[in-house]
Amino acid sequence: MFQRERIARLVVVGAAVFTWTTARATAQPDNQREPASPTMPAVRAEEPPMLDGRMDDPCWANAPEVSGFTEFKTEKPAVEQTRVRLLYDDRFIYVFFTCLEPEPEKILASVRKYDRKLRGDDYVELILDTFHDRRGKYVFMTNTLETRYDARGDVFGWNPSWDCDWKVACQVEKDRWCAEMAIPIDAMHFNKGENITWGVNFHRSEKGREEESFWSFHPDYVLAARACGDLVALNLSKVPVNRRPQFEAYVSGTYSQLAGNTETATGIDTSMRLTPHIITDFTVNPDFGQVEADADDIKLRDTERFLPERRAFFKEGAELFSTPFTVYYSRRFFDIDWGAKITGVGDGWRFGLIDVKGNIRRGGTAREGNYTVARVIRNVGESSHLGAILANSDRDDGYNRTGGLDAKLRLTDYMSWSSQALGLWDAEKVTYVDEEGEEYTVVERHDGYAAFTKLSYDRQPLEWRVALMDISKDFVPDLGFIRRRDLRGGSLDITLEDDVNEGTLKKWFLDGEFDFHQDHMGNTTLRDYGLAAGLHFRKRIKISVSRSEEYHRPYNNNRTSVHLAYNLEDPWHSISGTYTHGCFQEVPYDQVSIDKPFRIGKRFTSSFKANHRWEYPKGVDEEGYDLEDRTIWLWRWVSEYTFKWDARTKLTIENTNQNRHNITLFFSWYPDDSTDFHIVATAARSGEESEHGIFTKLVKRF
Repeated sequence: MFQRERIARLVVVGAAVFTWTTARATAQPDNQREPASPTMPAVRAEEPPMLDGRMDDPCWANAPEVSGFTEFKTEKPAVEQTRVRLLYDDRFIYVFFTCLEPEPEKILASVRKYDRKLRGDDYVELILDTFHDRRGKYVFMTNTLETRYDARGDVFGWNPSWDCDWKVACQVEKDRWCAEMAIPIDAMHFNKGENITWGVNFHRSEKGREEESFWSFHPDYVLAARACGDLVALNLSKVPVNRRPQFEAYVSGTYSQLAGNTETATGIDTSMRLTPHIITDFTVNPDFGQVEADADDIKLRDTERFLPERRAFFKEGAELFSTPFTVYYSRRFFDIDWGAKITGVGDGWRFGLIDVKGNIRRGGTAREGNYTVARVIRNVGESSHLGAILANSDRDDGYNRTGGLDAKLRLTDYMSWSSQALGLWDAEKVTYVDEEGEEYTVVERHDGYAAFTKLSYDRQPLEWRVALMDISKDFVPDLGFIRRRDLRGGSLDITLEDDVNEGTLKKWFLDGEFDFHQDHMGNTTLRDYGLAAGLHFRKRIKISVSRSEEYHRPYNNNRTSVHLAYNLEDPWHSISGTYTHGCFQEVPYDQVSIDKPFRIGKRFTSSFKANHRWEYPKGVDEEGYDLEDRTIWLWRWVSEYTFKWDARTKLTIENTNQNRHNITLFFSWYPDDSTDFHIVATAARSGEESEHGIFTKLVKRF
């Protein structure tokens, strides 16, 4: 008891000290306030430019040019400057980037697949805040290969699966490279009217000098929507809203050697924009066969693994359903008869509603029913919001309903408070057999609750978070992802991180975390301590060390890791590895992992990842013999080739000594903007079962 009270006092005192010190740091005198956001006038294009990456169209002469990009680390003007011009008409936003580059032969560009992150490449990024509310944003990135990446972010979530049919053309010249974008206005949520103001920002990532530069610069939140400048005087009163339904139909066939049969499937998705703010989606027998499977892993964990969503029906508006507790986890759905969804973003509000008839999987059990999720968010003040969420399951064997409120309030530019309170009501029909062998059914109730609150501060070089959480034992939402239940307690995370402008050292960080939770009987269930430190040198060497002590009832786990990386700025010439010594669930172990990507030519890339763990269990087996040491390993080889004719092939080989093996050969062809064709051949083994199969899929949009 004394130890728990001492820990609780430390958490409270630590939180109070950091709140007081950071509040003092935040309170700047008036003469030290941040400068006003830069402004860019919107100029209408009388004739649209020809998208070729060259500024020789007459319309560009009428567009004002902005420059003066600021480098993030030095907070000084970037050495390699960038110039940007912007035009618009009733259909598109046109943006022209001119990136000064005296050594164009050193430009890094390797990513060719749409929507793959461009972190290792030179790229430019357009950021648009279409409601000028400093909360949500659309991002559009491209490299010199004209590879496109787009995403949408909101108050609680980030949606990298959001897609937009925008165009780009690039040119590399002797002292610069240029990117010309055309962004369809009606692909985004926006307000119609005259004299409209949007938030806008431009970002360039230049790998040669390792510069990250921005047009509208704020050192503490450069990528946030509230760092945007102002795009003023837009006349969007005549922008047409395309209410014509967009259809995506598919036909697929699957041959399974294990099942000894061939299955075919067909279905259709429909999307339609009702207003500039609202989009609807419908699906009948959607194709949930993922073209690219989830990667295997051998990570030591005592909770469920979280998997990303790749399926088309769930992409639009996915970020709107994000809350501190994951009440809606779309990967629960594995078979759907039909589904409908409507999402919207407006001036001061956001909402989402999804209704699905089909099957979900909970704890390995399939449950059929009708599932509904509703979400509404209301903006408060300049940068805060209140929200509500409801998830309802009407199953054949009962119901499960979760609902509650959440809030995120920005107290200062650097400090915010977020909170959520949820209730759960569950009823399930359970069949028992009495002493005489007769079956009888009863309805069992399992109601629960969950509550969360967090205070956060983030201003370089200091970031900290203090959180409190209380989750009841029976809080099991059908559609949710809750790693642990029956716990209450708090956590404290502190990070110090800063860039060094001169000398051998480039960057350093120090991170500490503490978690303490008990069950509702007062017994300690989780107590974690962690400390990590790292140095990043200008000679492209990065080293970090971490140590953690974890009590996850009934086990005392610990882990010490050393991570070493070289040349992460150029990923295709980089290598990284980690050595870990620890104990997990009373089994000591040593583990080594390695990651080596490389490129052969301009269109062929490969990567090799391997994990090798040596375990030294203690004790004896059922026959009284000492337990033997064991080895567990996993390696993965991925090779990818991109053809000149809009096609790519990918070979993935995974192998473990736990009798799981998988070889996948994947081919995709995109003959035009409205057609996709995929072939996937697999050869897999799990335990005593082996499987060989071929999956084909044709997608047509119209």
